[in-house]
Amino acid sequence: MTSSLPGLILTLRRRVKGAQRGQARASFPRLIPALRPRAPAGEARPDWVDGFTGEAFMRGMAFGMAAFTLTLRLVYWYVIAGAGFAVYAVQAVRRSAR
Repeated sequence: MTSSLPGLILTLRRRVKGAQRGQARASFPRLIPALRPRAPAGEARPDWVDGFTGEAFMRGMAFGMAAFTLTLRLVYWYVIAGAGFAVYAVQAVRRSAR
């Protein structure tokens, strides 16, 4: 009896929640994206410069870590990460001025 109890619980759960799981599964994106858009286009336009400079801090950290890993000189990490932070700070000030 105890070995069939988990199977019984799973069977009952599938019957009760089957439709709900199908709806939930349909609301999440698939692993392979659709070839055509499924939602109408919005009015907002991307700001590519803002996007790339906004990532400058993380890229500076990554490139700084790579430079440190290759050379084992900490000054390279400070210079590259600091440059990335400076670009991010200038961009943040420019964005707040808009």
